[in-house]
Parts: sequence; C-alpha cells; structure tokens
Amino acid sequence: MSNKAVEMGRVSARGSFNLFWGVAASNIITAVGVVLVALLLTDAEYGSVTLALVAPSLFIILRDWGVNPAIVKFTAQYREEGKIGSIRSMILNGLLLKLVTGSLLTLACFLLSGFVATNLYNRPEVAPLMQVASFIVLGGGFLTVAQAAFTGFERLELSSFTMVFQAVLRTTLGPVLVFAGFGAFGAILGYTLAFLGGGLISMLILYLTIYRKSLRRRNITQEDYPKTMETIRTIFKFGVPLSISTILLGSRTQYLRLLMGVHVQDDDLIGSYKVSLDFGILMTLFALPLRTVLLPAFSKLSLKKDQETLRNVFRFSVKYAALIVVPATVALMTLSQPAVSTIFGQRYSTAPIYLSLGVTIYLHSAIGHLILKPLLNSQGKTKISMIMTLLSTVIGYVLAWFIIPIFGIIGVILATVLSFAPGLIYGLWWVRKNFQFTLDWIASLKILLAAGLAGVASYLLITLLNNAAWIELTAGTLTLLTVYVLALALLRAVNETEIENLREVLQGLGPLTRLLDLLLKAFEKILSII
Repeated sequence: MSNKAVEMGRVSARGSFNLFWGVAASNIITAVGVVLVALLLTDAEYGSVTLALVAPSLFIILRDWGVNPAIVKFTAQYREEGKIGSIRSMILNGLLLKLVTGSLLTLACFLLSGFVATNLYNRPEVAPLMQVASFIVLGGGFLTVAQAAFTGFERLELSSFTMVFQAVLRTTLGPVLVFAGFGAFGAILGYTLAFLGGGLISMLILYLTIYRKSLRRRNITQEDYPKTMETIRTIFKFGVPLSISTILLGSRTQYLRLLMGVHVQDDDLIGSYKVSLDFGILMTLFALPLRTVLLPAFSKLSLKKDQETLRNVFRFSVKYAALIVVPATVALMTLSQPAVSTIFGQRYSTAPIYLSLGVTIYLHSAIGHLILKPLLNSQGKTKISMIMTLLSTVIGYVLAWFIIPIFGIIGVILATVLSFAPGLIYGLWWVRKNFQFTLDWIASLKILLAAGLAGVASYLLITLLNNAAWIELTAGTLTLLTVYVLALALLRAVNETEIENLREVLQGLGPLTRLLDLLLKAFEKILSII
C-alpha cells in the first residue's frame, strides 16, 4: 500500500482501539447499573421506567437531522484541506441546530407526556416520569455533537472518556436515588441526569481540548470563515438523507416489535428474544469502532484525486474488518448454547437459537456491510445510502407482514437479517459502476470458508464433550480460534505482504503493538511451514 494509505490505516487502527475500550467499558458499567436498578425496583416500577423511556427515544430519532455525520465528515475533510474557519463554523452551527431542535423536541415531549401516559398507556402515574425523561433529548444532543467533533479530529479517546463518564453517572445516580427511597422516579432522574451531565462535560472537554487550541476566532481570517446559512445548507444537504435513513430504520424496528407483540403471545419466548439481543450487543464492540473511524478516514480522500488510494483503503478495510468480525460472529453462532447456559443455566431455553440466527447479519461484513456506507457518505453520496436503507426497509416491512404470523420470533429475526441484503447489493453495484472498483471477493470467500470450518470444528467438539457449559464455552472458543488461524494459512487468505501492511498499520497501539506483532510473527511462521 501507499504511504498515505498506511498512515490512514494506522490512525484508524489507533482510533478503533481507543473507541473499543470505551464501548466495552461503558457497556459493562451500564450493565451493572441496569442490574442494580432492576434488583432494587419492583417489577411494576421497572415496567413504568421502561414505558417512560419509549417516547423520549422516539423524539431522539427526530432530533439529529444528520448533524453528527456531517460534523464528522466535514471536520475531517476541512482538516485535510487546512480550512480551520470552516471547521469552527461546522461545529458551532451543528451545536446551534442541536440546541434548537433538542429544546423544541424536549418541550414537545414534556407537554405530550400527560396525553401519552393517560390516553395511550392508560397509566397516568407514568406522566411525571416521562416529563423528567424528556430532558434526555436535549442532554444527549450536546453529548453527540462533542463525540462527532472528537471523531472528526480523530480523538476517539475523548469519545471513549465521555462514554465511560456518562456510564459511571448512570450506574451511580440511578441506584443511589432508588435506594434513597425515590423508586421509579429516582431511576428516571438518575438516567436523565447522566445524559445532562455527560452532555455538559463533553462540551467542556471539547472547549478545552479542541476549540481553545485550534478554533478560536482570532486565529481565523474573515475570508476563511463561511456564512452561517452556507454551513447550515451544507449540513442539511449532506445530513438530511442520513436522517431519513435513521427514521426509516427506527420505524422498521418499531413495526417489527408491534407485529411481534400481536402475533407472539408467549412472554417466555419474548424474554428469550430479549436475552439474545443482549448477547448480540457483544458484536457492537467490534462493529461500532470500525464503522465510526472509517468515515473521517475516507473523508480525507477525493475520488477524483485519490481514486487508487481510495480503492486500496476500501478493499483493505473490508478484508481486515471481515478477518475480525466474521470469526466473532461464527463464535456466537456456534457457542450460543454454552454461552447462554453459563450465565442463565437452564432458563431462556430458546435464546441460543435466536442468538445464532440474529448475529448472522454480521456475516455481511465479509461483503462490505460495515464499510460501504462510510465510503459513500465520505464522498457525499448520502442519497445512495438513503436508497439502500429504503430498499431494506420496504423489503423488511413486506417480509415481516408475511412471515412473523407464521414463524413468530424466528420471523422477526429473519425479516431483520434478510432485509439488509438488497440494500447492500444495490450499494455494491452502484460503487462498482460509479467508483470503478469493488471489494476482493476471493479474499472474502476464503475468510468465510475459514470461519465456517472453524465453526464446524468447534461445534463438533462441544457436542462430543457434553460437559459443564463454561468448559464447553472455553474449549469451543480455543478450538475455533486455532482452526480459524490454520484455515486462513491453508487457504492463503492472508499473504506475507498483507501481514507486513497490517504490521505497519498496527504501529502506535502502545503495549498492544508488541503483543500483536508476536501474533503476526506466529502466523508468518505457520505460513512458512505450510
């Protein structure tokens, strides 16, 4: 690869690692808080908390209008072009839009809380909880603007810090207020204060680390500072199609849940489905950092000026994302039974099959599922991203209507997984036609085959063991990793040149660099032996 591509890969790898630990730590901390609150509240109180958060969650979908991805894309692009004034204008006007829309939607949610609680839920006691929860719409807006700016500046460690800080607030405030006797109101108040506190501390960090050092007005000439309306038009032109995509995805999720509630009457099955979703969150530890860091990375490149570099970075990104995400997906599919049993014993008996089916959506990473939209969005092709989402949403609606009444929870999962394929296929076709390149299909097939062989070997082992769940989980994981590495070497899915490129990209990860280098050397040794 070129020096520019290697440097981009190195920055992206460092950013992925910095975001990985933030996502992992915040999820663990948040999980502790959720469990504590659930233990301290009665079932009825916990149900009220769940209902109180539904309406604010819907208003959050309407809040952003593509501001966050616009800040990420244009901050990275303007940094590459040296347009400091444009960066300042983009961040400040993005914050202004979030303040206006967040305030209006918070007010609307607050005023409608009584109507929703009384007339829709038939639970007027939920109204005060919903009114307090409405302020997460505003607080979360400040948090996401700061995180978008951190991403555009490739300071993902700051995003991770804000995630962890908010998680600590949530895990501390909620249980303390519930324990103090405030019940469900205390849980909601702690949750809301965590968003407001996270938003304020994020703004403070943004000012101290980026604005004060790089974006002060006195460092910018008037000619380099665009007009407010010009920046807002840029944000809307780029961001509105992405916002429509978010709304479409949100509506599809709610539609599937509605059909599930109508056609699935067994609460035990729904509980097992929820457990499978909780386990599936593990995949976001791998997927979210990759998806986040690639938008600013691709945004530094122009299709007209850097087509060859853009092609190489795209193919590199798809391949190395697949090398990580595909085996992790196969591991969850194969080891779902011992994984669920290790934590819950004999409860939630149908959760393993739901988990195995649900995570298959991440197998699409081998054909660009995590990489394609960052590529398109970085080049301003957000309308193509919207069309991809629209295709998937329409097909998801149609599939759900026919198969959920027949297959129940399995139908919900199939409608979700299968609906992604048409949009992804369209996106790949469009990129090949208009960008004149595509992914390395042979490499993707080899990675899928290697992971498949490893999954079969792991499954056969745990079937033969018939031992304690945690022993099966441990043995199955070690077997899967061993067979996967050997299969990669036998299939020549990764060659010596690519290993050297990967070694260069992984420089700068601190203590991890040495460990990863040892693993790469071991893989090189296996290649040489074979």
